[in-house]
Order: sequence, then structure tokens, then C-alpha cells
Amino acid sequence: MAHPALKTGWARTFYPYESLLDCPSEDGNQVTSSPSSRIAGRVLRATVDDTGRTWARVAFGGGVVGWVLRKYLRSVPDVVQLPPALRRQLRRLAAYGGIRSAVVIRDRWGRVLFREGSTKPPVPASVTKLFTVGAALERLRTPALVREILAPSNNRKAQRLLEWIGGGSNGSEARAAERFADGIGAVVDLADGSGLDARNRASADEVVDYLQAMRDHSRYRLFTRGLAVPGRSGTLGDRLRQPSTRGRVQAKSGTLFYPSTSTLAGYLQPRRAASPNRELTFAMLHNGISYHRVRRLQDRMLHLLITRR
Repeated sequence: MAHPALKTGWARTFYPYESLLDCPSEDGNQVTSSPSSRIAGRVLRATVDDTGRTWARVAFGGGVVGWVLRKYLRSVPDVVQLPPALRRQLRRLAAYGGIRSAVVIRDRWGRVLFREGSTKPPVPASVTKLFTVGAALERLRTPALVREILAPSNNRKAQRLLEWIGGGSNGSEARAAERFADGIGAVVDLADGSGLDARNRASADEVVDYLQAMRDHSRYRLFTRGLAVPGRSGTLGDRLRQPSTRGRVQAKSGTLFYPSTSTLAGYLQPRRAASPNRELTFAMLHNGISYHRVRRLQDRMLHLLITRR
């Protein structure tokens, strides 16, 4: 039963949405499907069937568990946890965000490295635009529109794009973006496409689920090129401008004055990372606290993650 995944204890599927069965046999019933092929699952056990084929029982996040043939699996390196001192620093900073905030940080393979705060879905503010743009990517004939919406956080263009996605009929626009998010494994509750509506809701975990799954999208590079970059472009151009942090993050920020909301979600490349596989995915959703104060907290957390030893 030698297989690299059995040695590291972690595996991902060759293709997204691979069938997971209730028993180690091709005659088994499908119980669910795997998430993105870029999400790692823990290998719980392995067995050999009567024909000599090796099966592995794999558990992904969110209770997604089932059997899959080992030939459909790729090994994933063991998780590299954040140093204890860094976790303590992050926990202290996250606590300042209050009880209506949440911070989630995962590694390149979707494994949780840090989670703190409320599990209730807060207001995502302009992070909502990630769902709007993602839902339109496949049909979008004007690639420049992605950068025109995401980096500067253009509310008018985001709302018009959502109306186009939904065909312009009342009530269908936000549902179209919700269906797209749900189709790639993220459950969100949307009321508009720009994030100005305080009825929008998305948990930090669901936002990270979405960002992780977008890696499988055929236009993922276009999606990430449209995000703001601290110290360089968009709404983050005046943040993290130090040489050690500039250009290390691609993210979408969000701000509302009522209710007081400041959010940030995206991808982060640690400075000392030896491989793109060390990239982190994060969501910092803060409600009920001054956005001036929260921006400092968020930037401090990002600085720690970028420069960590």
C-alpha cells in the first residue's frame, strides 16, 4: 500500500469534485464529492480490496469524508504550523477586534493554521465584490473590468456587473452570485453586488473556502491580478508600504461606516517562503469596531505573517 499520501497523512484529488464513496469498492454508493483539487484532506486509513487496488478514506473540511482509489490521489506535504509565539501574537491582536469579528488563516492546501473570533457570518462589506466578479469571470469579455472593480473597489461597476449576471430581473442578481459561490463550496447570503448593503453575510471560513476554490477556476490568474496589492495598487496602495511587506499580499478590502465594518481577504506570500506552496489564504472580517483601529490590527497581523521566521 506504499503511497506518498499514506506517509504524509495528507492527500488531494487529481480533479475537483471527485466522487467519495461509502465503502472501499467501485460498487459503493457516492456519499459526497471532494472539494477543490487544491484542498488537502487527512488520510484516515487505507485498505486493499479483492482485486488488489488500494483505497484511502479521506476527511476534508466541513465533514466531507469518503473512500477514494489511491490512483486518484496526490500526496500533500505535512502541515507546517505557525510558531507558538506567532500564534499568541495573532490571538492577542484578533481579540482586540471584538466579539463580532473573525479571523481565519489557512495554508496553501486549505488546512486551518489560525482561527479566532465569532463563527456567525458578519457583514463582509466590499469583500462581497469577490463573489460578484467570480460569478462573471467565465463569461466576461472585458478582462480589464476585473481590475476596474476589485482594486479600486468600484461600487457602481460591481452592481452593474451583478445586474448583467442576473439578467436584470428583480431579485435574481444576488441569487446568481450566491449560486456560483455555492457551486464551488462556499455558502453566502448576498443582497447586492457591491457590498454596500449591510444585509450581506459571509463567515470568514466561507470567504476562505471561496478563495481556495477559485484556484481551480480557469481564469484564476485574471481574478488575482485584479486584486489590490499593499504598497502598490488600489485601496491597499497606502498600506504595508515597507520594503519587507510591499507586494506580498493580493486582497480585497471593505469598509462600511454604518454599521462600522472593516474587512480584508485574499492571498499572502510569506517573505521567507521557499515555494509558492507556502502561500496563505486569509479572511479578516471585523464588525462593530472603528475601521481606523481595525486597519492597524489587520496590517499588524499581515506584517507578522509576512515576516515570520
